[in-house]
Formats: sequence, C-alpha cells, structure tokens
Amino acid sequence: AIQSIAADRGVMIEAAWLREDGSVERIGGQETLPAWSTAKVPLALAATDAGLGGQLSAQISLALRESDNEAADAVWNNLGTTDAERANAVTQVFRTAGDDTTVPSYRIRAGFSVFGQTEWDVHNQVDFLKKMPCLTGSGQVIEDMSNVSPGQRWGLGTLPDAVFKGGWGPDQYGYVVRQLGWYTGAEGRVPIAFAVRAADFGQGQSVLNQIAAALEAS
Repeated sequence: AIQSIAADRGVMIEAAWLREDGSVERIGGQETLPAWSTAKVPLALAATDAGLGGQLSAQISLALRESDNEAADAVWNNLGTTDAERANAVTQVFRTAGDDTTVPSYRIRAGFSVFGQTEWDVHNQVDFLKKMPCLTGSGQVIEDMSNVSPGQRWGLGTLPDAVFKGGWGPDQYGYVVRQLGWYTGAEGRVPIAFAVRAADFGQGQSVLNQIAAALEAS
C-alpha cells in the first residue's frame, strides 16, 4: 500500500515497522534524512534522564504535544553549557537504546535547531521505539506523546491509541515530513516510522493521512 501511494502521489516515502516476529522491516528510499521535530523525543528523554523532568515538565509537554520550538530550545539549553555538551547528552540516550545515531555538535544549517538536524534513519527509529518504554523517564514522555494537540493529529495521529511525534522541514530536494510512534492494530501495538519527501508540507501531510487510512483499512 505504501509503495502504491508513493507511485500515485509522485513522492519518496521511507517507512519501517516492527513485524510480529520482532524484526524491523524497511521499505522505500535509502537516504538518512534530518529528524526534524521527531528528535524532540530523545531530547525530552535526555532531560528526564538528567533528572530535569519535573523542572522542565511544562517545556517538555509543549515540545511533544504542540511541537513548540521555543520550549524545545529551553530543554536543549538546560542539557549543558555548549552545543557539544548538549549534543552528547542526547546522543547518550541513543546509545542507551542501542542506536548508533549521533546528534551534531554544531548548527549545520542556520535557522534550524542543532538537534533537529540529526540524521535519523526510519529503521533506527523503530528500533528506538521498541526500547523506549524501558528508558529512564520514558513514562512522562510517552504520556505527552499520547496527548498530542488536535492541530498535530494527522497521519499516525488519526489511528487508534496513537503515541507519536511528527517533524517537518525543507531539504535541498523538497520538503520532508516525518512521524514516528505506535498505534494499536489488530495484532496489538505497532511501532512504525515514516519519512515523506514531498513538494511541501501540505502534500507530505496528505500523504501520511493516506497511509494512515490504508493501515486502518488493512
């Protein structure tokens, strides 16, 4: 269904999901794209792991529920005195989850957050989701990802019991729209991640809505 949607809409879709046997299946393009705001999930976990979950609870909630960039920047700034220290704190969350993703230690592209420009593959995202409930402070993060604001509830957010985070931003070939999380299907909880390269945000959002409808119908 995903491959058919990609062909019909003329977009590039990368997708990965957890199979019933515990393995991860990946289809689509083989690029590693910027995480954009999906990186707010490991960012929030870095804060809770550092014991800042209570102090920064309002900012963490805004960053995850509404994708608020100012709130996410406040969380980032509390993880160290330099971008290199902050990047290391979030990278350590990836390592704890067995993920070799590394957060850049400097702002690669002006106008966008350092952590948002982390290159995070959809396969790695699903592996991360498998292990996330066991990470320190994940309960607080999952609670916020379960209560995303109505304006952000497209794609995965339209599916039953969705726990998710979206992200979006431009690249040199178009506009990348991403989501990671899980929903409840006939087989139980399904961790899944998508990255769509489209002409603009509106098209990417529409494609993810179409994928979600196909998943719900399957």
